[in-house]
Amino acid sequence: MPGELTTVARRLRRLRVDAAEPKPLGTNFAVWGILGALILGFVVLGVTGLDPNDSEALLGMASSEPLGPLGQAFGGWEPSLWPGQVLPARLWTLGLGGIPNAATIRWPGAIAGILLGLGLARRSSKTFGPLAGLAFGATWFGSLALIDRSDWLGVDLVLGLSVVAALDRIITKGPGVVAGIWAGVAFLTGGWPPLAIILLPMIVLPSRHLGTISKRGRSSWRMVVPIALAVVGWSLWMFKVARVEVWAASLALPLTKKPDWTLALSVFALGLPWTPLAGLVAFRSIRGDWTDEARTFVFSWLKVIGVCLASGTIVPGLSSAARLPAFAGLAIIAAAVCERLWQSSRLSKAAGRATIGIALTLGLLAAAIFIPSTIFLASSIAYYRLPMILLSIFAVATFLTVSVSAILGDRRVALGGIFAVALCLKLAHAGFVAPEWNYRFGQGPWGRAIGQWIPPRRPIYSTLRWPSTFAFASGHPFRVLENGWHLEHFKRGDGLPLHVLLLESEFDHWPSSAPKLYKVHAFHDDHGQVRILARTEGKVLTLSGPIDE
Repeated sequence: MPGELTTVARRLRRLRVDAAEPKPLGTNFAVWGILGALILGFVVLGVTGLDPNDSEALLGMASSEPLGPLGQAFGGWEPSLWPGQVLPARLWTLGLGGIPNAATIRWPGAIAGILLGLGLARRSSKTFGPLAGLAFGATWFGSLALIDRSDWLGVDLVLGLSVVAALDRIITKGPGVVAGIWAGVAFLTGGWPPLAIILLPMIVLPSRHLGTISKRGRSSWRMVVPIALAVVGWSLWMFKVARVEVWAASLALPLTKKPDWTLALSVFALGLPWTPLAGLVAFRSIRGDWTDEARTFVFSWLKVIGVCLASGTIVPGLSSAARLPAFAGLAIIAAAVCERLWQSSRLSKAAGRATIGIALTLGLLAAAIFIPSTIFLASSIAYYRLPMILLSIFAVATFLTVSVSAILGDRRVALGGIFAVALCLKLAHAGFVAPEWNYRFGQGPWGRAIGQWIPPRRPIYSTLRWPSTFAFASGHPFRVLENGWHLEHFKRGDGLPLHVLLLESEFDHWPSSAPKLYKVHAFHDDHGQVRILARTEGKVLTLSGPIDE
């Protein structure tokens, strides 16, 4: 008799009203409005504020060159740049009149991040309810990955869009044509590493959408066809315009990289301040109200995260493709946890204390870091005074919020404190990190100083491969010469001179048999060394038009 009562109680518990099928966002305009505010505040504002690093500058340089099976920089093929990366930047550059700038690099990635965030927010709302879609907006757009959006953190949102979309399709619908198309796009965007990240999790994912073995085989073949077409088509394109060595170099380049032993730590950092909440999925009371579909969805993403971290850490070249899918999985799980923390009244005391502990830790760390540093910067550097005063106010408000949550034991106030930490990160990035990076490491002023002496869209020639950040900042294509005699082969029929950037010693010892050079201007770089901008004979452009020398 006691056993029968227990069975009945368990069955009644499974039929609770709060376990009803979740509804998607649909026409919930309030939720969409809040998501739009998150996108505007965390992603759109300051989207072009950060100068590119070396790899991003190579992409910017390739955006002004003709589209090919690989990107082109310094007059040659760049094996690290694939057409799926270059095409969005190329289209943005054409919209700017053919001259690339920071928007060429930043906006395609930001748009990819926005599209991916909205798609996963809709998926979360269909699985867990509308509040989970809103929570995902906070865990995705309010994370360090979307605040920074730079390659410095290893974030490639253009590549991540196709990889995560393919994995999401496989998890929810199983392998098929649509998943194969996304996988083919991923190959064209990053080569075989993203393709491996898509296919490896299929070994551990459940095939609950595929009823029989024959069905599974047909679906797998339907997925393979678009991938095969992408690989074969790209290879034929490469053989037509370049040598086989270039094709082999582009495929072998990822294998030249070392294993990434810090991948798990970097993925955790990308999702701050929200990723610690994903660990609360271990509490039974968090998972208790989820439907079977929601549980399968979460555990499938946990398996994807595990495969991405394991393969990306051990296999050379996979970390760049594995980082964003692992972060997306953590954001989805953290959003589902936030939805339960906000709505459920049946959580265990341990889950509530863990939530408040996480919020208190993050809030105290933010206050300990931001309050002293903002006081110092505001009092010593006038440029940072206004943003640092605002940041100090936000840091104090964050400290008070998490303290109140600890005193009251309120989970909702704790979640508000974590959101306040995200606001502090955004303000610190926009007010200090971006301008400090541009001032200390950016090559913008140095590149623009040389570029203004040269007519628009005219290339700059050199016997050296200069830093890509400097070459991109100049706003001109760069062409590398093997020696001075090759300059003769680049002369055009328009009569305009060719411009050459040289070291001072190179200009002083320019070969007499090479085209004669005239000094245009001398520049001092950030190390005090002299660089000479010279030109060949030809017409000189003036405001009234070209004139002969």
